[in-house]
Amino acid sequence: MADTKTIQDLLERGLYHYGLGEVGKALQLWHEVLALEPKNEMAREYIEIETGQPAGQAAPVVDEDVFDLESEMLEEAPPGPGGKNPGAEEFFTGQQMLLAERWQEAEQAFLTAHRLEPNNPLYWAHVELARARLVKDTIEKVGGLDKVPRLIPSMKELAKMNFTQEEGFILSLINGEISFEDVIAISPVPRGITYRILHRLLADGLISIGEA
Repeated sequence: MADTKTIQDLLERGLYHYGLGEVGKALQLWHEVLALEPKNEMAREYIEIETGQPAGQAAPVVDEDVFDLESEMLEEAPPGPGGKNPGAEEFFTGQQMLLAERWQEAEQAFLTAHRLEPNNPLYWAHVELARARLVKDTIEKVGGLDKVPRLIPSMKELAKMNFTQEEGFILSLINGEISFEDVIAISPVPRGITYRILHRLLADGLISIGEA
């Protein structure tokens, strides 16, 4: 089995190409992850989101020669605070948020950097990376998407709390019978937002985790 650093490197290289719009290359890298670690949930999630199909099909064929140049580009981080790049300061903030495992704040910082400098593909790749780490963290916290979420407060208590419309949708799906995977599949909001909401509900201690 490959070491964690190799797996993470392949996932992040895939995100880099995804940020460039080079979907075929991204899919190949994520398929490489599955070849090394068949049960890797992150790679499966990326492939399923992009293709709409469960991971398991053959990887697309892509010229391997592109990866040397791409690896060099990944190592070239933009200047830190005070640098000339418009989004550099926000990018630096995002990196600090990643180190602190504050995924949503990292995503927002990288999004701001991307808006300031939309032609820098490294910024969008890090937006995807922050989102990916939030998804990974959520899956790790629940111990597998086959687990069943259950509300801790009563409906009366929940009614007194302030939730967005999207959060209300997700809360309405948590009935103690269907799994996290089912909640994500039938959620009326995008998957990324669904994961973000579930992550927040877990962090706030509003849902518990049970067996299917």
